[in-house]
Amino acid sequence: MMNLLTYFALKSTRKALILAGAVTPTFALADIITINNPGFEDPVLADGVTSGTSTPGWNRLGSTTFLNPSNVHFPGGNATEGFNVATMGAGGSGSSLFQNLPNTTLQYGTYTFQFDVGDRLDEVLHNLGFNLLINATTIVPLTSSNTPAVPDGEFRTWTFTYDVLVPSTFENFIGDPTRIRFLAFGSQGFSTIDNVQGTFTAIPEPSSAALIAIACGVVCFRRRL
Repeated sequence: MMNLLTYFALKSTRKALILAGAVTPTFALADIITINNPGFEDPVLADGVTSGTSTPGWNRLGSTTFLNPSNVHFPGGNATEGFNVATMGAGGSGSSLFQNLPNTTLQYGTYTFQFDVGDRLDEVLHNLGFNLLINATTIVPLTSSNTPAVPDGEFRTWTFTYDVLVPSTFENFIGDPTRIRFLAFGSQGFSTIDNVQGTFTAIPEPSSAALIAIACGVVCFRRRL
């Protein structure tokens, strides 16, 4: 445990660095991650129509399709963003849906993704997985998730968070391309996805000069004791 004298030394040194402009006292702000066609609106389908053709920005495998819902699927035929949704069938077909993130290479910080998951009136909701990938194959370990139960005929927002913090784990991947991927699990049913969003919060890295100043401040303080 850090002793009290060392704590006050660090606190005093950090205050001096803030005044000198070497360290900022504010928290980093989250940047929006660009996701192409996040609501599957390109192209907009006619009411009740399903398309098995990959839509711009997304690649599909198995029984993943795109749908403009009708009253058969959701009350009022509503999506949460625009008109279309993506639907992923289970049945052991290995369905998946993925996008290579166009402007996002792996960096140190926190990645957060959220999207709306719907339970269709005409189908059973199956299990749905989500991954952040590096170089299309390496899975970034999940830090936390919030996946509330989805009532029949409704949508709920799911959130997945990934912390890229440990150099020994990620240093060989920094700057590499990233991908997001949805996976279908189960023997039957469908999952519906809409309104995919992402943010990234970088970790501010103190300059070498700031680190040296902190170390010198602690050493000088301790020598005066």
